[in-house]
Amino acid sequence: MHQSTSGTNEPNMAELLLDVRRCIAISKIREFKFQTFRLGDFVRIGLLASTTAAELLYDAALANGLVEEHGDDVIQALMAQGLTTGTVDDRL
Repeated sequence: MHQSTSGTNEPNMAELLLDVRRCIAISKIREFKFQTFRLGDFVRIGLLASTTAAELLYDAALANGLVEEHGDDVIQALMAQGLTTGTVDDRL
């Protein structure tokens, strides 16, 4: 991922969001879980709105059949954990 052209250390958010979608498409649920924590880091430091992160993650889950395969409750729980707690749970 490339750095912003503004000369700061902030990432290019469009590239970040595209990369998240691509990674989830390739690796499905385990990658989805990882990406919730990845975006959660950006939410916690204030570079990404939590609503934007949640919408992107849910859209990616729908597009990749994760909601249908695992259920809405599982997807929502993974998103809540990754976007708010920052604690990785490796049981999935």
